[in-house]
Amino acid sequence: MRITPGNIVVLGGGFAGLRAALDLGRGIRKLKLTDRYTVMLIDRNQFHTFTPLLYEVATTTDGLATCSALQSLTAYPFANLLRGTGIAVLVGNVDAISLDERVIRVTGKEVHFDYVLFALGSETADFGIPGIREYALPLKTVADAIRIRDAVVARWHATPDDIDIVVAGGGPTGVELAGELRAWTDELRLTAEKIPDVHIRLVEWGETILNGFHPKIVAAATRRLRALDIEVRTGTPVTSVTANAVTIASSEVMPADLCVWTAGVQGVRAADGLPFSRSPRGRVAVSETLGGSPAESPFSHRIYIAGDASWYRDTTTDHAAPQTAPVAANQGAVAAHNILEAIAADEDVRKPHRRPFRLHPYPYILPIGGKYAIAHIGPFIIRGKAAWAFKGLVELRYLISIFPLSRAITLWLCGLRTFLASDRLG
Repeated sequence: MRITPGNIVVLGGGFAGLRAALDLGRGIRKLKLTDRYTVMLIDRNQFHTFTPLLYEVATTTDGLATCSALQSLTAYPFANLLRGTGIAVLVGNVDAISLDERVIRVTGKEVHFDYVLFALGSETADFGIPGIREYALPLKTVADAIRIRDAVVARWHATPDDIDIVVAGGGPTGVELAGELRAWTDELRLTAEKIPDVHIRLVEWGETILNGFHPKIVAAATRRLRALDIEVRTGTPVTSVTANAVTIASSEVMPADLCVWTAGVQGVRAADGLPFSRSPRGRVAVSETLGGSPAESPFSHRIYIAGDASWYRDTTTDHAAPQTAPVAANQGAVAAHNILEAIAADEDVRKPHRRPFRLHPYPYILPIGGKYAIAHIGPFIIRGKAAWAFKGLVELRYLISIFPLSRAITLWLCGLRTFLASDRLG
């Protein structure tokens, strides 16, 4: 498959890639260059996944929502999202990228590009720990979330004995999931004929959960988890996982009917051919304009990197950009702006005015079981139901940014009804 020059290719349809594709499509129309440039989005899936809701999917019983319904609430087909935008979609795996040839190889096809945004996200890192790939369940996709849900339900019905769940990884995903698992299993206990005890352990190799978060948020989250009777273990590296146990560095063996692995991600293998520096976990180093750093290829100015695939460190504060949805979407917007400015210069429309990416105190909301969340908004930290309600408004705002208003509100209300039923405990 050969595509003529003048293509702007976005690799990955996550928060960074989708935001960039939508902005690029609008920008090319505004520049009146639709006859000269095509925007193409390439992803291995046919849909965009709203990952902040995966913990809800993993704890919503089939009686409240079928797999199909949960899929529709959290995975949005590109065909619907991009209808009428003129953005082309190609579904396939990115096998390799050649900057010198300006070619991307996608599942046996060749796509030629003028500019490319690399936003393929990250993949689960197992750090070579025995048993992770065979026995631990990740939480990165809707299918992962449903597998976790089904594993808990199957164990619930299979034995009258206690159920042991280990969530390995004390970052936001692990904290959110552990809290929601407790709220969900407590709800199951209220309605079930048999009432097994459910032991939930959250283990983190670092000295604290939520590494890099404000100390007040770490303290509040730790108190909330312990109030939910979740055992929090820090300074606890996992050394192996089997079908029914997790072993930690002290040689202690924890019983585990289910182990969920949220302990880390790494750069995707498709980035291996890019001639740029890397973080220790393989993410691509970027400059403040989100180009690869350092520039070592004559065509490196044609590639930008955003989202979890990128590694940006603020030279003033020495802080790295966190791997969160707001940061990824902002980076996608900045990268799209800079690509459009480069095109405007190439077409002699105007001189380029590139925008730097800057780290801001992004608001963050951490739901931890039932109708409870911790929100960090500017200088304020809000806890409880008020923060949980604010989370819903943030989700609505995001849906409005990618869907027509009526569709966004309808989708949000459907999700609200479903997940409210799962979040009865406060």
